[in-house]
Amino acid sequence: MEIHSLIKIDFYFTGDQFDIADITNKMGITPTGSRTRDSFPPSGLAHMEWSIQYTAENCNAVSVPFESLVCLLKDKKDTINSICTDYNVRSAFNVVIHMEEAYGPEIVLTKNILSFASAINAEICFDIYNDMK
Repeated sequence: MEIHSLIKIDFYFTGDQFDIADITNKMGITPTGSRTRDSFPPSGLAHMEWSIQYTAENCNAVSVPFESLVCLLKDKKDTINSICTDYNVRSAFNVVIHMEEAYGPEIVLTKNILSFASAINAEICFDIYNDMK
């Protein structure tokens, strides 16, 4: 089957300094990615990051993988808010869409997605690429 779109949804914590292992223990979820300050080439942009990524191929709607990630995190709302306060970090979602021209997915954020993002004070960012052939 030919792939026309690839959607990646990341949830992440980012901040100046925090213990990645401690956040992993508090969340009870193994991150799919993490970065320390020394892994950033321009030191002025350096920060730490803890992330979970959900990927969906040939998906027709951003809300499908996004809802799956929200489902994974919904019982951790208080933990996420506590981590943000205790470690002075921010939480965010990043939606990355790779698509073929004219084959882009529907970009709708459901009330459930918006409500959860608001409850954890998370930003939602989008990166859209028309680069699949």
